[in-house]
Amino acid sequence: MVSFISNAQAQRWKKFRQEVTLGTGTTWFLSDVGGYNDEPSNSVTDMNFKETSFGITAGYNYYLTKNISVNGQLGYMNLRARDASSGNAARKHRNFDIQTHLYEFGVLGRYYFVREKFGHAFRLKGTQNGFLYGLSAYATLGINGIYFNPTGKYTGGSYEPLYEIGTEGQTVPNSGKSHYSKFTFAIPVGLGVKYSLGKHWNVGIEYMFRKSFSDYLDDVGGTYYDNTAIINANGGNPDAGRLADPAVKNADNANWTGHGETRGGSKYDDFYMSIMITASYKILKGKSFKPRF
Repeated sequence: MVSFISNAQAQRWKKFRQEVTLGTGTTWFLSDVGGYNDEPSNSVTDMNFKETSFGITAGYNYYLTKNISVNGQLGYMNLRARDASSGNAARKHRNFDIQTHLYEFGVLGRYYFVREKFGHAFRLKGTQNGFLYGLSAYATLGINGIYFNPTGKYTGGSYEPLYEIGTEGQTVPNSGKSHYSKFTFAIPVGLGVKYSLGKHWNVGIEYMFRKSFSDYLDDVGGTYYDNTAIINANGGNPDAGRLADPAVKNADNANWTGHGETRGGSKYDDFYMSIMITASYKILKGKSFKPRF
């Protein structure tokens, strides 16, 4: 009898191994646009927290063991970056204002270094458990497939898609410039904490840092092209020229954004981050074990 009960307790986590999650929170963008430092560093020290936006996520989590789970996630991230908030004079003059719509699908593994107490089987009558009893924590790593669509702001105040314009000369005939792909991959790395509200519900917070394999999440990554040629390639629309080069020029800086000048750093790919507040619901398999006392 003792052996049977011990085995039942050891296996009860399998009844709680499936859960679905919804989350929403804040996003940050680390790209060629904006920044915090005077000298761009392409590291977290150059991340400008004034340029935050929002994201949403949904996921399905399946426990392989008590400590390890595999997690499938879908998410939408709104990523913002503005040169106006940068500490660098050249970036301020460049004057890009970018908003990127990014959709991701990821498969991630989680390792729970503070294991979850499945179903609170040990909350027996007459006993009390402290706040820490309901806490669990994990580290996560995986792979994301992403689709992104960068947009730029111009005089009218609206944000317009940039890919179709070819802001670095990609749409100019015989320019030798090829379009970047709006599909790429990213490596997400993160930490999360969950707190159990009972047999079914958990709330939590998750920080995720993602290294993409594209330098064009912000549509900026190469050199300037002749602005007149870009306008002509877009049916003579002057807005195409303003989106490709929104800098306000004067006698001292007229050549800063000329044909062939550096538009963005091509050495590093773009990063994006999020902090999500999550709610999870466990899908129970069969009847859960309920000790009687």
